Amino acid sequence: MPVLDPFTIGVVSVLFATAFSVSLLISRISLGASAIGMRTWLLGDAALIVSRYPTLAELQPAMLPASVDAMLLTNVCVAAGAAWHWLALRRHVSPHPKVGTGLAGGLAVGLLIALLSALLFDSAVDRQRLFHAVMVVLFAVKLKITWPHARRLWGARALTLAFAWALLANLVMLGTASDHKAGGHQWATMYLLMGTIMTLLAAMAFLLWLQQEAAESLAHRASTDALTGALNRHGVLPRLTAELRRASRSGRPVSIALCDLDHFKKVNDSHGHAVGDQVLKRFAELSVHILRTSDLVARWGGEEFLLVLPDTGGSDALIALERLRNAQAAATDDLPMVTLSAGIATAQGRPEVYQMDGLLQRADEQLYRAKSTRNSVRFEPIGAEPATA
Repeated sequence: MPVLDPFTIGVVSVLFATAFSVSLLISRISLGASAIGMRTWLLGDAALIVSRYPTLAELQPAMLPASVDAMLLTNVCVAAGAAWHWLALRRHVSPHPKVGTGLAGGLAVGLLIALLSALLFDSAVDRQRLFHAVMVVLFAVKLKITWPHARRLWGARALTLAFAWALLANLVMLGTASDHKAGGHQWATMYLLMGTIMTLLAAMAFLLWLQQEAAESLAHRASTDALTGALNRHGVLPRLTAELRRASRSGRPVSIALCDLDHFKKVNDSHGHAVGDQVLKRFAELSVHILRTSDLVARWGGEEFLLVLPDTGGSDALIALERLRNAQAAATDDLPMVTLSAGIATAQGRPEVYQMDGLLQRADEQLYRAKSTRNSVRFEPIGAEPATA
């Protein structure tokens, strides 16, 4: 491989620094406060950029005093940078990240490398082995953090692959450590180029991770009722449409239920809207607890909720809603007792009975019947299943 001159390597470092600044700008503009861990990650990137300087001294010895061990200084910066990346990942995935530990943690790892190298080893090869051993540990703990997220997020997947490659590379170098000076300019050039590329790719992967999580968070907030945690109309209608299409292809039953909390206005008038909000939250939590994980619970508007029960015929839906109605009436907390009225509609059989508008209209008609007596559940199936009372 031809040796690149220091000017070329300097240009590469400038380009990296520019990309580094752009990534910082993007993270601040597009992610804002949701970029948890980004500052610590960029601190690690800064340490890795600083590590390029003593390596450049391998090409231009005049850049460092002769008494300074350029390789040791490089190892200290790289280890500190890797530690800051580990701390950034920990802060990001932790529900309660500790503030102020990032700076101290990275410096501690870097100083530990310097102290152990100075006290324990005189040989450059032994110091390299110590460095690679520390890096193996750091990449292993970073893999432990990213692995659970790799199936869901492309950014975490890219980081996992990068960390796995770096772990393997350090294991190989741990077993084949040698005096780097034997490689001369070729070693220094390779380190600068590969280190710059890997640092840039890792930073972009972490940024992608943050962006994906931010997009998921926005989508969740857009489809979820902020008060109860149930789906809202925007969130439930596409899923109901998809479920009806799936069921129509196989002829499987689908039941929906429109639920209304009886005399809910009296709760707000007598106890205040704060108590009324708690009553709504209680019903949403009861629904999630009693129904299956495959069922959908959505706040339809005000005190009305829509329940979607896939692969459920009318009789089974009636049993489930009666169980929910009884649980609602028997709630033993300090909140006012509020009963439930519900109307069920079921589609099964012919393709035309799986039309969403018609199904919702039929459920609304059954809810109207239920509210004539209150605290009751009414249903009338659509399609092949016979009606039951």
